[in-house]
Amino acid sequence: MIGVLAILTGCQEDPVVNKATLTLEKTEITVPAEGGRFAVQFQLENPVEGAQLRVTPEHDWVSNIEVSEAGVLSFDVALSRDQAERVCRLDLAYPGIYPNGLIKVRQEKGLPPSFSYNVKEVNAHSFVADVLPLDKEMPY
Repeated sequence: MIGVLAILTGCQEDPVVNKATLTLEKTEITVPAEGGRFAVQFQLENPVEGAQLRVTPEHDWVSNIEVSEAGVLSFDVALSRDQAERVCRLDLAYPGIYPNGLIKVRQEKGLPPSFSYNVKEVNAHSFVADVLPLDKEMPY
């Protein structure tokens, strides 16, 4: 009986350590060509003490990235004049989470040129053209 008691009392379960998990509201967001401030909500379960979510953009047209303790990742997207859609990956890194989180920011194709061009004269070494702003109120 004493042997059984020693076996039962000598075994203790190790405390359960839950791994950190990151859940994103969206893994892809589409933004207009005009750009602006945008946000994606996230939930971090079982956070590591003293650790912070690091966010690295693939391109510099996504900037001013802020991560709030309330679970909001916000960032600025610059105006696009590209005539095709563009995509920027945001890599999210946190200790103990692998693979890293990923958000794709898709920006719609850019705004059309803001000038009209009228070629008046062309010769062998030069040309004459009128270049006029389409928006007379916009500063250039």
